[in-house]
Amino acid sequence: MIRLHRLSFARVLPAILCTLLSAAEFPNQSPQMNPRNGLARLDPPVPKFHLTSAYGEAEVTQGERTRRLEFRDTAAARDATFRTKAGTEISLAFSNGAIIALADESNIHIDDFTQDTSARQESDVEAELAASRLQIRLKHGRVAFAASAGQSSLVSEFGTVRMHGGRVTMEVGLQGMNVSIFSGEALVTVGLNGMGAVVRAGEQAKLLPGEPMTIGPIPSEGKNRDAKLMALVEQAANAVVFEQTGRGGDWEFVPHPLTSANPPSSLVISPDRLQ
Repeated sequence: MIRLHRLSFARVLPAILCTLLSAAEFPNQSPQMNPRNGLARLDPPVPKFHLTSAYGEAEVTQGERTRRLEFRDTAAARDATFRTKAGTEISLAFSNGAIIALADESNIHIDDFTQDTSARQESDVEAELAASRLQIRLKHGRVAFAASAGQSSLVSEFGTVRMHGGRVTMEVGLQGMNVSIFSGEALVTVGLNGMGAVVRAGEQAKLLPGEPMTIGPIPSEGKNRDAKLMALVEQAANAVVFEQTGRGGDWEFVPHPLTSANPPSSLVISPDRLQ
């Protein structure tokens, strides 16, 4: 077990660099011009979520309206709050290709979600994915999260997980927070911008109130417990693609469940890129 105040310089230095690069990743650009093709930048479509699976009862709150989630629900994702009830598990695919699965009695809020949709060619899909930013606040419960690119953050009252692709699970309760990295790596910090370290695949970070963060191997019982949530993530990765459609300045993300042998052939942002 590694305690934070004894971490080697080789582990902490990437964390410092990652923080600095994250702050510089989205420089201010002129909203009038697309730097890739020199054309006028169009109003971006609203990033969306799509409910790919629901086992039990869950609900979403958007603004002042709370409603029950239904299979294949699709709506604007930013500022939405999702809650699962006892015995319920759900998975959500986002229009930037990220996926999250919620265990029962979990509560998340989408703090921020933006996508650079200046790409208009199939070859620019990867660039568009890399320019997305998604921040999810886990108020309580347990989630599995996967992303292929872009800047993703999982936030709680105890700490923050910042990543650029990979698979993680995160659990938040009254006693603190656990973060397990199953692929890739992530910068885990105490609080929002406190002391942090890079946590790599196969490692788990524990954040307890009033104690230093510790990092060690993922316990075998933790892997077994998270296996079902990770399976939901894998299923969701092959369940839907998002197509960017429209004309002029009127663009939107449209989900297409993969139930046929002929998925859309235009600009597609697909969770299956996670594999």
